[in-house]
Amino acid sequence: SDTAVLGTVGGSDPDLGGGNDGDNDFEDLTYAIAPGGDPSGLFEIDATSGEISLKTGAAFDFETTQSYTVTVRISDGPGLFDDTKVTINVTDVNEAPSAGADFAVKADEDASDTAALAAVAGADSDLGGGNDGDNDFEDLTYAIAPGGDPSGLFEIDSATGEISLASGKSLNFETAQSHVVTVRVTDGGGLFDDTKVTINVTDVNEQPSAGTDFAVNAQENASDAAVLAMVVGSDPDLGGGNDGANDFENLSYAIAPGGDPSGPFEIDALTGEISLKTGAKLDFEAAQSHVVTIRVSDGGGLFDDTKVTINVTDVNEQPSAGADFTAKADENVADTAVLATVMGSDLDLGGGNDGDNTFENLSYSIAPGGDPSGLFEIDPVTGEISLLAGKALNFEAAQNHLVTVRVTDGGGLLDDVKATIDLVDVNEAPTLTVDATPVSVAENAAT
Repeated sequence: SDTAVLGTVGGSDPDLGGGNDGDNDFEDLTYAIAPGGDPSGLFEIDATSGEISLKTGAAFDFETTQSYTVTVRISDGPGLFDDTKVTINVTDVNEAPSAGADFAVKADEDASDTAALAAVAGADSDLGGGNDGDNDFEDLTYAIAPGGDPSGLFEIDSATGEISLASGKSLNFETAQSHVVTVRVTDGGGLFDDTKVTINVTDVNEQPSAGTDFAVNAQENASDAAVLAMVVGSDPDLGGGNDGANDFENLSYAIAPGGDPSGPFEIDALTGEISLKTGAKLDFEAAQSHVVTIRVSDGGGLFDDTKVTINVTDVNEQPSAGADFTAKADENVADTAVLATVMGSDLDLGGGNDGDNTFENLSYSIAPGGDPSGLFEIDPVTGEISLLAGKALNFEAAQNHLVTVRVTDGGGLLDDVKATIDLVDVNEAPTLTVDATPVSVAENAAT
């Protein structure tokens, strides 16, 4: 301090006396800094005691000057003097380093764990470079201060002050948009200073997810207004609708290029609901399933595709008994003869029994009230119409008969057809009728 005695000059004088001997003051000594004897202007000396100290407010700085030479003049009573040089060697005292002001940087959330995110550049007022040979006060090292990395994501190079992610760690804007890391700069003598580095994480567009492929069932008679399936995409980016900074998380839905080979489908761009295009229909008999590839795109243009399999569920469709028709039959036809055949058809897919349903399995019967004459029967499998056992046609009694045949499918739907059987007259042998009443005839009756 400026009150400390740095050194004392002790002068001497050969003249006899002590203080003032009453005769003269030859031996009375005073001390002063010789003219030009203090180039730095830092020092003063007590004129009586010869104690050298710093002037009020003055201070040493080892980093500026490591030694000073002060020329002190000792004068006796009559004015004779002698000069001496006092060298004051300044001893270095460790001074606290500076970590610098708090600061902020930006880092993309996909930054690698080898990238330097920021660098702290400490400073130390102590003299030296690396190691000055006397001390290492100025040798700085960098570390994360105790509790200075709450997220546990970061590390710092102890020599360069470069901050990076710890191996295997990553930033995630969606989890935390900024991190504050407290860095400690320590000098060779153990003094330190801390600074706070705020790492603001920059959002980077991340690929959305369209979800896993999935399948749904849809009846073949579904309307074009019905929602057949819905794709629900997700996006790891932060926000809702538009978060004010970007629209990475804004998802839209579309059928991917070439993603609807059959062409009947459309998707709502906002909701992801899949439906049939206006006027389009499903047809189990034409295709039992359709694979539609849906593309989910985010606001930054990244996308993901998912495949939606729409399995068409068969719906029973009405069979057709065909058009009304007419057949001819001889009136003497046997009751085992096939008089006519009804050929029903069904739109439903399958043959006999397709393993899933029996919609297409047709059976034949005479409709209720469909045989007023009561003469006919039909084979339920083949649709062949014949006379009931023991029954016969008679042209003379009826020239035609109308039979209503019902074709029923495996699901209970039906269709009727009218079969008109026109009778063909067949020549029948005459029958002689003899009157048993006696008749008398005269022998001479005219012929």
